[in-house]
Formats: sequence, C-alpha cells, structure tokens
Amino acid sequence: MWDLNNSANQNSLTVRLLAWILLISSGITLIAVVVQLRSSFQDDLKELDLRLEQIRISTLSSITKSLWNFDEEQLRLQVNSMLDVNDVVQVTVNWTNWDDHPRAITASDKAEPMGERQMTRIYPLVYSDINTSEQHLGDLSIVVSLDSVYKKLWQRARFIIAMQFTKSLLVSLAIFFLIRSLFTRHLAHIASYASNLSLRNLNQPLRLGRKNEQNDELGNVVRGFNIMRTSLLRDIEMRRSMSQQLVHEQQQKLDFIKQQQEAESASQAKSFFLAAMSHEIRTPMNGIIGMTELLGDTELDETQQHYVNIMRRSGDSLMHILNDVLDYSKIEANKVIFENYPFNLHDLLDDCSQIYTRQAQQKDLNFRIVRHPSVPNKVTGDPTRLRQVIVNLLSNSVKFTDRGQVILSTRLENTDDQHVLIRFTVSDTGIGITESSIANLFEPFKQADTSTTRRYGGSGLGLAICKRLVQIAHGDIGVESEPGEGSTFWFTFQLKLQEEEKEVLPENSNGEKAESGSTTSLPQAGDGLNVMLVDDNNVNIIVAQKILAKFNIEPVIANNGLEAVELFERYPGKFPLILMDIEMPVMDGIKATHIIREFESENELRACQIIAITAHEKGEHTDNAYTAGINDHLSKPLTIKAFAELFNRIGIQEMSNSE
Repeated sequence: MWDLNNSANQNSLTVRLLAWILLISSGITLIAVVVQLRSSFQDDLKELDLRLEQIRISTLSSITKSLWNFDEEQLRLQVNSMLDVNDVVQVTVNWTNWDDHPRAITASDKAEPMGERQMTRIYPLVYSDINTSEQHLGDLSIVVSLDSVYKKLWQRARFIIAMQFTKSLLVSLAIFFLIRSLFTRHLAHIASYASNLSLRNLNQPLRLGRKNEQNDELGNVVRGFNIMRTSLLRDIEMRRSMSQQLVHEQQQKLDFIKQQQEAESASQAKSFFLAAMSHEIRTPMNGIIGMTELLGDTELDETQQHYVNIMRRSGDSLMHILNDVLDYSKIEANKVIFENYPFNLHDLLDDCSQIYTRQAQQKDLNFRIVRHPSVPNKVTGDPTRLRQVIVNLLSNSVKFTDRGQVILSTRLENTDDQHVLIRFTVSDTGIGITESSIANLFEPFKQADTSTTRRYGGSGLGLAICKRLVQIAHGDIGVESEPGEGSTFWFTFQLKLQEEEKEVLPENSNGEKAESGSTTSLPQAGDGLNVMLVDDNNVNIIVAQKILAKFNIEPVIANNGLEAVELFERYPGKFPLILMDIEMPVMDGIKATHIIREFESENELRACQIIAITAHEKGEHTDNAYTAGINDHLSKPLTIKAFAELFNRIGIQEMSNSE
C-alpha cells in the first residue's frame, strides 16, 4: 500500500499538486457557497417583505380609519394584533393631534427583545372618502427582527460548506491518486533511473513497466530519454576517439617541437661553428692577404709581382667563397636584415663598373652600362645588398665570357607614389646554359655542370643568395640563355623614392661607406698621434703595424682587453684612437670598450674613437660591439684600402692627442 507520509517526504511534486488542487477547489467551493448563501439570504428577505406587504394590505386601511375616528382603544387592539405576525417585534403609530401635539402608540414583543439585526418599514397613513380629500394622518412603523433569517443562513452555510468541502476533498483525493497512478510514480521511476545512470549501465534503456508503450507525454519523455542516452553513447565513443586522436596529435606535436628544438640547436650549433670557422679562417687570411698586399707594395721584379698577384687573387677568391657560405647561412636562418637609407643609384652602378671594367679589358671584352632615363637617381634602400646581387651577376658574366661583351642595363618596371620597382639586366655572350640546367640554377650548391666547377671554380651559392636577397626586396629573378649564345640574367628590386633631395654615399661590399672620389694618396695622421692597437695575435699585430706605418702611425700594443683598460686608465685621455680586436683571451674587446666608456663618463673625458677589428661580418657580433660603445669597425682581412676609407671617415688628419 502506498505510504502518504513517504510520498510527502520524497514526492514533493505530488504533495504540492495535492495542495494546489485542495486550494483551488476550496476557493471555488467558497465562492460557490458565498453565492448560494447570498441567494438564500435574498430569498428570505423577499419572503419577509412579502409578509409585511400582506400586513400593510390587511391592516393599513383599518388603522387609518381608527385614527381618523380618534378611536385609540381600537387602534391599540389593531397595533397589538400585528405583533402576532412572525418576526414582528415592534409596531408604532405616529400622528399629530388637533392641537399639533405629536402622539404615538407603540406595541412591543416582550418575549422576543429587539436585537441589533433588524429591519424597519414605515408606511404613511392617508385617509380619503367620497366627501373627503386625501389627508395624511401619520405613519405606521413596523420593526422586524432578522435573527431568524440569519439563523437559517448560518444553518444553511454550515451544511453547504460541509457538503462542498467533503465533495472537494473526495474529488481532490481521487485526482491525486489518479495522478499518482498515471504520472508521479513513473516520474519517480525516471528519477531513480537517472540518478543511478552511469557509464556501466548506459546501455540499458529506460522502461516504465506499463503494459503497452503509449504515445502520451510520458512515452515521449521515455523516448526522448533513450534518444539522449543513445546520443550520449555516440558522443562518448566520439570523444574517446577524439581523445585518442588528440593524444596522438599531442604526441606528434611534442615530437615536432622536439625535432624543431633539435633543428634549432643544430642551426645554432651550425651558426656557432660557422662563426668560429669564420674567425679562425679570417685570422690567418688576414696575415696572408695583409702580407701579400704589403709585399706587393715593395719593389719586385715582374715574376715576383706575378706571383704576388696570384696570391692576392687566390686570397680574394677564398674570401669570396667564405663570404658566400656565411651569407647563405644567414639567409637560411632568416637573420638577413635589410638597411634603409638614401643613396645614389648611378654612383652605385659606377662603383660596380669600376670593379669589372679592368677585368673585362684583360679578357678583351666590351663592358658597358646602359641606363634608362626613367630610372630615378636618388632612392632609399639597402645599397649593400643591391650591390651584392649586381656584383655577383657581373662576376659570373665576366668569368664565363671569353669573347664578345658584357652589358649591365636598367629600366623602370613599375612605380607608385612611394616605391619604384627597377629591372636590372646583365647580358653576356658567354658559354650559355642548357635548358635542363636552368631549373636548378638558383638552388644552393648547383652549377650548370660539374665541369663548370672544375674549370671556373666557385661555391655554387652565389645565385641562390641572389635569389633570396631579391625575394626579400619584393622582387624576382630569372635567366634566358642558349648554349654557346650567351645568357641574360635579370632581376627586379624594390626601392623607395627619396623624400628629400639629398645624397648619401653608397657602401662598399663590406658594408662600409665609400668615398665619392678615390684619392691617390693615403690620409696621414699627425706626427706623434697616440694610437692603441689591441690584439692577441702576433701575425695580426704585425700586419696592422705595417699597414698603419703607411699612415704615419706607430701604435702602442696591448695584447688583450685588460691590458688596454689598464693602459687607458694609466694615461687617461691620451689615446684619441683605439683599434680594438673583439675576441681575445683574459678580457674581450666588448667588455674592454664598455669599461673604457664608463671611465670616460666618470672622469668627464672626451670620448675617444674606438674601432672594432673583427673576424666576423657585420651582424650580431658587431651589433653587440656597437651597443658597448664602438664608433666603427673593420672586418678582417685588413687592407690598406679599408684603413684608408676608415681614416677618411673618422677624419684622422684632424685628430690630436689630448692635453
């Protein structure tokens, strides 16, 4: 048997439903009772009014006649007789005597005292006959008690309320048990199923235990619940599959990150290796090329001069290959930074022409530059990288051409308000390139064929470097060639138009600014100019000393950064120029430069010129040196020309020792 208390505790919805049914039915019952009682009360009042009307009809004329005849005794009898009528508790006749004194006869029911609930009716006493017109003699006042009416009203109310509430309770209980049987017990089963649902029993469908599946609301709920359960099973399976896929992808990502880190480590190791090799190669090359240049500046016979020239060209070729390898390494590591400053494009082309005019003449080649008038003169960009591409193409054309001509031409490809796209073309009548070889021509370490490398040399990196540099400059590069007919290499290079009409001297191939006109004589330092040379390599010191002697400079030697700092602090402000090697034992040049700059600041000394001498190309190493406080730099191998350009830039003729 179903427990009501248990239902009250566990099935609050059922209890609330029963309470609402009782509340609503009670409200409806109350309204019905009130309406019914009001109707009964009105009926009782109408019945009472009917009795009073009968009294008026039966007694009003006789009372009027007795009053007209001044028969008070008869009048009293008539008034007292009216008390026999049910619910009449007081009768009063009011009139005015002939002498205008008010008179009244009153009869009251002593057995039934007057209460608060009463009703009074007043009727006028008007007499008239054939000989007399209507005369208002007085008034008849009848007071009726309503106690019996209210008594019957409360009796009816108790009966009706008892009946109605009994009926409402029985109906509510019937509805409650019906809802319990058809609805709430199934909801309890659904709630129990849902609370016990887990991954272990998710395969078990929900069933209500009814004889037949019905298409009612509960059937829809069960079907919806089972559909949700099926969807959950599919979703769980999909999530399990996704989880496995995510784990797999995460593992792949971790493997990729690991491979990327290994690749970055390998790239860093390669960069460190190349930087170390650059330093190690440039240091002895500085001695070879420097000494070769110094040897070539002495009195030699024709054979000796020929040998020196071979040594110089071999050293230049080796440096060119080294620079190509380092440049391509930087490009692969995305460490190439394009500078952006104004320069004169025509002067840059003239500078390139000067480099290869003599070589072309030695091979009896016609070398010329064709400038289109639409090409602007003053532009902004990176002249060093542009010169590098032009020089590489010119070098190849001169190298692979034995007769005929080499032509460098320019024309305007495209322009807008701020930028120009210039097309550079290098044409030659050299050996040409087969169509099958053109496809791989701009790939690293690729040449037309292996015999090319054996006959003409080269690293096979030049054109690959040119392609990457041109792409960085938002341009393109290509070639048209026929074997035995020559080749035409072209590339486009984007530059900005100068906003102001100003000219900045282009830079040479080492990234150092060149003078607009070359001088035949070397700039000479003043007599006795104190110059400190800081280097730990004896060969480098000897080369630098011999070269500096040509500029009237006899340097003071410091073998490492610590000796340089001690020497500078011992003679504060006495060295207007310091040539500082970067990589040295005990203390490197960057730290020494930083200490010297701090010493100058603390002692309010005029800043000296500190020039970094490094075996590295311009890049991260020189950037750190500039941050430490150097003014300029020279890259090894050191040459007389490089020193001349440096001293012209810093104005060595005007330098003097501090007093």
